[in-house]
Amino acid sequence: MGKLAGLPIYGWDKIENLILAALVTGDSALFTGKHGIAKTYCAEELARALGVKYRKVDASKAEFEDYLGFPNPKALSEGRFEYIETPLSITDKEFVFIDEINRCRPSTQNKLLELVYERKFFGQDTNVTWLWAAMNTGDEYLATEKLDPAFLGRFAFIIPVPETADMHEDDICSICESLTEHDAPALRKSGGIIGLDWDDFNSCYAAGIPCIRSWFNMGKNEKAGAGDQDFKDRIKQASANYRKVYRDLNDTIAFSIANLSMLLAKENNLKLDGRRISMMRRSLLAYIAVVQQAGSRENILTECMEVIPYLIPEIALDDNPGRRAQLISALHLSFKQVFMSGEFVDSYLEKDIVKRMKALCSQDLPNFGRKKILDDVLSDEEWKPLICVALAPFVFIEDSLFSTAEAETIMTGLSRLVELNNSRVAIRSLDDLKRFSPEYLAAGMNRIRSLCKLYARFKAGSTTGAPELEENYMDFMKRCVTTLRPVYKEELKKRNINAQK
Repeated sequence: MGKLAGLPIYGWDKIENLILAALVTGDSALFTGKHGIAKTYCAEELARALGVKYRKVDASKAEFEDYLGFPNPKALSEGRFEYIETPLSITDKEFVFIDEINRCRPSTQNKLLELVYERKFFGQDTNVTWLWAAMNTGDEYLATEKLDPAFLGRFAFIIPVPETADMHEDDICSICESLTEHDAPALRKSGGIIGLDWDDFNSCYAAGIPCIRSWFNMGKNEKAGAGDQDFKDRIKQASANYRKVYRDLNDTIAFSIANLSMLLAKENNLKLDGRRISMMRRSLLAYIAVVQQAGSRENILTECMEVIPYLIPEIALDDNPGRRAQLISALHLSFKQVFMSGEFVDSYLEKDIVKRMKALCSQDLPNFGRKKILDDVLSDEEWKPLICVALAPFVFIEDSLFSTAEAETIMTGLSRLVELNNSRVAIRSLDDLKRFSPEYLAAGMNRIRSLCKLYARFKAGSTTGAPELEENYMDFMKRCVTTLRPVYKEELKKRNINAQK
């Protein structure tokens, strides 16, 4: 059961991570779908769970002044510009939901641009963090306006809400049995609904009686409440995980989206503006953070492929099923071309350094990916010389996967060992290393042990030895030999086969 079911919002499991990711970034989100499928209710429950001030605005009825208030004549006479708030003003609210936004007049859309993207009105700051909206989709709805592309472009997530008929039977039953604050007003007043005492809400809810909480508490949620601590903790943890995902994947995601935008423009005439690709980067990172924080270890490529169609308005709102499927197919193909292979994802996120070294030696990874992995592998200055020794045999292979720049990096990392100049190890120059390095993958471990002993003495600043360091280094090199020797032999075999051909 997803977290939304605990609010309770049933049957939304497929879009739950999109919703949570939008909460993490705070970028605007747009619900789309038919009427009566709980778009508004979801926004109310999210605000309640977060414990923040909430305001719903009906775009079909609201004038612009309803959002902000009216100019204060006294302030204007004094050369100041301020507004007198009305009961509908949203400037002090933290979560604002604009319902029926495609019934909003174009003139009002233009005035709302600043609020949707910058959280400001005419340069005046508001307290709004989450700005969400909803629209009904379909030709059967009258008096709707097509959203201006510039206005629509301010929404990071475009989230289609599932219809009840498409849900699992259990979810449909839960919805069927539920009640909201808008339902059965006469029965609520008379206490005629299942004969419950409304003061005994906690016990009835704990017993599993399907009544929706907003019926019992703050209603419009105009003031901040305590919220749902479990839900707030999950958003907080996902936000913390976002920082980690940012450190690990930001460069890769940015590179991928940049290339994706060029491919889509060239091959599909679909042009993404700068604001859109920036929102896509944040949204992808947030989605990955939410999914991983929940315990999933899906391939990052798969996770990105899942969410990207909801981040591009031209795809998310295309009402031609055939063209939409075609665009999604093109999108997936393009993203596969520019993002990363499954092997790269595994090696990029792999914690074991020897396995990451193996990926560098055996897989034809994207150039930006190779650089990132090699930089990470060589980031520990203590282990860097030994790692370079382990990678060196592959540098010297004919038609090596390692570029000239990578080879120079590895050779530089070996310079300290060369300077140590120990005859037992027979490394007096880089040419000696070239002869030595294949031997540790093909022969015994005596030379490697001598190398580890020499390096341990150097690190300990002692000529009498450093047994603990020596054993640590030796264990690492043994792992390198065990893991990389088969790869080395296989690489040599490939080149011999190619030479025979």
